[in-house]
Amino acid sequence: MNKTLRYEFIILLIKTNKASNNKYYKFFRRAIQVAAWDGANTLAFFTGMITENAKLLLSGGLKKTKLCKEHWYGATQLADDLMEMDNLNVEIVKNYIYDKLSWNYTTSEENVILKHNNQDYSSISNLVLFN
Repeated sequence: MNKTLRYEFIILLIKTNKASNNKYYKFFRRAIQVAAWDGANTLAFFTGMITENAKLLLSGGLKKTKLCKEHWYGATQLADDLMEMDNLNVEIVKNYIYDKLSWNYTTSEENVILKHNNQDYSSISNLVLFN
């Protein structure tokens, strides 16, 4: 999906939800969540950072596809946030999604640790540059 079209679609979902007085809030939230998440799983959202453990596994031959793209902010919360905002435009939506859904590479174990520890990066190996 074209990036601008994706953001316009999200805005349309938000406006339609508000027009329905939140009657179908959960359905609109899910559609926004998926549209944002799908767009954020691209290299454009990669911070350029990887955990030391993940980098060590890569150097040992692990394929990059076996690492986790760890987003520090949940897409459900992002959708809720956007649905509460007024006067949205493409630039605001784009910047908000980029800010909240950027990601780092971690191991799958580190991803689980972060999920259960309020995204506390001090509980996993340090972030380092991917290169």
